[in-house]
Amino acid sequence: MKTAHLLVIEDDAEYADFLKETLAQHFMSVTVCYCGSEVFSKIESVTPDVILSDYKMPGLDGLELARFLRDRRIWTPLVWLTGWGSKEVVRDAWRAGVFEVLEKPTPTATLLETLQRALEYGREGLKAPRPQITLKDSFVKLQLSLPREVYDELEKESITEGMAPSSLAKTILRDYFASSKARKAG
Repeated sequence: MKTAHLLVIEDDAEYADFLKETLAQHFMSVTVCYCGSEVFSKIESVTPDVILSDYKMPGLDGLELARFLRDRRIWTPLVWLTGWGSKEVVRDAWRAGVFEVLEKPTPTATLLETLQRALEYGREGLKAPRPQITLKDSFVKLQLSLPREVYDELEKESITEGMAPSSLAKTILRDYFASSKARKAG
């Protein structure tokens, strides 16, 4: 990692400085943006290998940052730090192509391991396997890749609350996958 450039986006100045000091021991350079909007001016000049960003910030949140990067075809792996962990955040991250979501406070060893995997993922030309976002309920993982209308139908069935899938939910999923298969074939 000593040859890699890291961009940290964190609006809590004290935490941002802690991250910079801690991560500077492991990266060639660490650039810090203290608000999301600073990214606009720094992203082109910094050319990071990995981006570590707070999820909830004034001016530009993590989801808007992910969209900004993808709209400009910047495929740098993005790792979110959040104190606001929820199924919605994880779902948004997955759909936005975020490499991984970590909850604050994150142990330094976990953060370094995640950044190393993100770095390898980026250096492999995005060919390395993307990590699966792990949730307690494996059925929720499936919902993350479903269209919103299917997810909404399943949510009505209380599956997102960790209950076993009902017959109706199984039917909803079977119908969705059957129609997807038919669209691809036709």
